[in-house]
Amino acid sequence: MKKQIFVFICLLCFAVTSAYANGEYEQKIRKIEQYGKERREFALDYNLEREMENFLIDNENVSVRDFRKMRLAGFTSDVIRRQLNKKYGAIEKNYETKIADERERRLYKIALKVWRKWNYREFYACKNEDENAVKQSIEKTRETRRRIAELLQKNDDRYSDDMIKIHEQTLDECRFSPVALPLLDIYRSRGMREKYNNLILKLISDDQVNYDYLYDGIDSTDNSFVLAYVEFLADVNGKQKKIILSKEQVRMVAESLLTKEQAVFNMHSATFYSPEKDIYYNSIVYDGVRALISMSALLREYKLDDLDDKFINKFFKDDLVINTLRYDQSYEDFWKYLIQRPGFEKNRTAQ
Repeated sequence: MKKQIFVFICLLCFAVTSAYANGEYEQKIRKIEQYGKERREFALDYNLEREMENFLIDNENVSVRDFRKMRLAGFTSDVIRRQLNKKYGAIEKNYETKIADERERRLYKIALKVWRKWNYREFYACKNEDENAVKQSIEKTRETRRRIAELLQKNDDRYSDDMIKIHEQTLDECRFSPVALPLLDIYRSRGMREKYNNLILKLISDDQVNYDYLYDGIDSTDNSFVLAYVEFLADVNGKQKKIILSKEQVRMVAESLLTKEQAVFNMHSATFYSPEKDIYYNSIVYDGVRALISMSALLREYKLDDLDDKFINKFFKDDLVINTLRYDQSYEDFWKYLIQRPGFEKNRTAQ
């Protein structure tokens, strides 16, 4: 019994150490990514380069469903691939002859494998990582793109019935296809509110368990997804519109925003704020606040008071949100409601 306990403790310590090590590695990779975003030069030191190589080798067969590790492995593979391209003048077609060192040649092969999985992650997710099925799905999608190009040459109408049909067929082929976001725009433009709701609710639901729509890069918010979310609540289902979302649908959206998708309404993220210019995009902030108000209104309509309490305490204590509410008369009714709530009384006299 004592031996079993000792083994368990050793395994637990190993797991904690590995998690800590991965956390440290993630911080280093984020720094490299940030340098790239800022267009700053960044030279890898010997130790970090070896750490990246070992991480990539250890995660050669990482699953697309392990989102955190897949993002790190995808970014790592791209950096290593570029490094070796520069060092040997290699590309995918000639790396086997260009790269003389056996270890680096194997490393390049692994980098290509991981990069392909990251680059086509939606297909790997759809086809449960079956290589043959993935290849076939990619080819079908390329054919679809060719059909779209031909259609636009004949009739430059991106919102036509034919375009809707093609996009919907693409989603049938791969439910995680990026075409979902353009299709949302078509549904909105055509006033297809129910179809719009059904699709974005599917994206939100899938984002919890299957495919990570939220992230772009290592750990940054996908701007298109955030804007679609804002539009979904601020306009398509704004508080001035007739409610067509069910109680359970409203509950699901609120719970998603309070857990995994908290970053959607982070008013200081790149969707709402430009760190380079140090300015907020006022119109997008305004829409974001409208979306928050609509969500709260939906929760109160269905008497989901506990969720509304959590939602308000999570998103409405931000100073930017408070100031936007305070100085815009169109929010007057909600402002009066908000300042009567516990924790918001201090804003009653503040102007």
